[in-house]
Amino acid sequence: KALFMQEYKGEDFMEEDSSSVLLEGSGDKCISTTILQHGAVAIFYPGVCRKICEVLGAESLYLVFTSVHEVMVSAVRADVSVEEMQRRLHNGSRTVKEPEEKLTEQVYCYDGKSNCIRLAKGEGKVFQCDE
Repeated sequence: KALFMQEYKGEDFMEEDSSSVLLEGSGDKCISTTILQHGAVAIFYPGVCRKICEVLGAESLYLVFTSVHEVMVSAVRADVSVEEMQRRLHNGSRTVKEPEEKLTEQVYCYDGKSNCIRLAKGEGKVFQCDE
């Protein structure tokens, strides 16, 4: 039960029949836990990235950790650059009230082909996703 939006009532988007939750609205989706605390880790839960890719019809995802409590997810598309996602991260980070809630200044990418999370610019450590 990791997806939240203002109108979101707590349905579990990982269920077979609730993919409409991810398709509602357009643009970025915000992933967290149902209690909205330390929810950035929810993106690492088994199968979450694959399910989001499946529902959005995307091969890869940008992951913008706006705080320790959430991660903003967007399908990788030709019309959205890493630099644009970096701006979104910067704008989202301005709302973080406590310095210790800031997680990173980097944009990450989930690569659906290799089932891993890495820096969007391609360098650095690769985090293999468990299934």
